[in-house]
Amino acid sequence: VLRTIEESISLNNEMAALRDVKILKDLPDSVSVPHDPIQFIRVVNNLVKNAIEAAADSSSKKQIKVSVREGKETLDLTVEDS
Repeated sequence: VLRTIEESISLNNEMAALRDVKILKDLPDSVSVPHDPIQFIRVVNNLVKNAIEAAADSSSKKQIKVSVREGKETLDLTVEDS
């Protein structure tokens, strides 16, 4: 899961840099949740890309934050734009 999130952030770093958007991360050291890697990277890429686009249009701080929290049977992935 974390590797997939890191890959998505890496794939979107150039777009963020071109739009002067900083990507912040708040990720745990490890997460163990069953998932479909192909579907998951699609979802994460879409969320990160949309947040970068929204932050780039913002007049305030241009940054997004990607955070993950693991519950007993869930994974909370948050992608915030400022």
